[in-house]
Amino acid sequence: MDKRIKLECRQVVYILLIVIYSTAEFILSKDSFESAKHDNWMISIILGIFGVIVGYIIVKLALKFKDKTIVEYSKEIVGNKIGTIIGLLYCVFFLQLTSIIIGEFVELLAGPFYPSTPLWFFAITIVMVASYVAYKGLGIIGRVADVIMPLYLIAIVIFPLLNIPNMDLSNIKPVLAKGIMPVIEGSKIGTIWYGELSVLLIIFPFLKKPKNGYKITIITIISISLILTISAITLVAVFGDEIESLTNPYLELVRYIKISNSFERPESFLLFIWTSSLVIKIAVFFYCAVTCLSQVFKVKEKINVVIPTAAFLVILSLITMRSSAFLHFLIAEILFIPYFIMQCVIPLILLIITKIKKVGETS
Repeated sequence: MDKRIKLECRQVVYILLIVIYSTAEFILSKDSFESAKHDNWMISIILGIFGVIVGYIIVKLALKFKDKTIVEYSKEIVGNKIGTIIGLLYCVFFLQLTSIIIGEFVELLAGPFYPSTPLWFFAITIVMVASYVAYKGLGIIGRVADVIMPLYLIAIVIFPLLNIPNMDLSNIKPVLAKGIMPVIEGSKIGTIWYGELSVLLIIFPFLKKPKNGYKITIITIISISLILTISAITLVAVFGDEIESLTNPYLELVRYIKISNSFERPESFLLFIWTSSLVIKIAVFFYCAVTCLSQVFKVKEKINVVIPTAAFLVILSLITMRSSAFLHFLIAEILFIPYFIMQCVIPLILLIITKIKKVGETS
């Protein structure tokens, strides 16, 4: 891992925004409505509080070991043996999560746009592109994020605005008709996406100004929560109860737009933004997985890890994406607790131990 590469705070915010938002928008918009109904716009507010707490824990821990990843500093905190086990757990975590993201990408792309194309084609293509980007390093990922983010922001702003004529704000009422519990229940699965701040456990050593870590996480979480809240209000105002019957509500929202006869398919712009952002997201998690594997097994040549990891991820992603229903079941019922442990619990335990043992720098 070349730690001479340093990312600007702006680039890290862009990367985190893309990592969290790129799949959260398209999956949470439907899943959250099933529990919270018309109040699903409140879910992002609850998740924002959760995200700030997780971000604080991760940054607080990382600041004590500014030039190291969690694989490296966990050995200093809990000893070589337990630290190695933690490193292995994060290898599995990032590999599994990357395969799930690939599955989400294929589901989001193949179903609505290319239903007759074999799933393996998308899996192999996206892994090849993402593995190349990851091999080139975080520097190239940061530069790609710089290019994509302006287009991303245009899409985020323009799609809700163009749907204002289609909105009926009475669809949002009554507010909290069934109390707050459905909103809290609907927030459960969203913690997985907000917990993706855990990539900072690996990429934090690349921050040009580590002390801005808190600022980065707060800007990221507030931005995502605001965007998702506006998006949720737009979806409910436009579709109302129909959201439950839609396979991909956000895609249908974009298809609802007709600007002129010369621009009748705005979803083509969404497809470009969507694909580009998911390439970045998969590349980031692929990079984290490769970095963990390299550090745990002390492999110096990155290419020796990249190629077998890419092949393994294609196979694993094809196994996990038997169907969209299975993928949703896997995320919500099987992997929720393990992900929560890796994203939140282990960093919190390590942070507490550093306080007790007085290990690491004072932050």
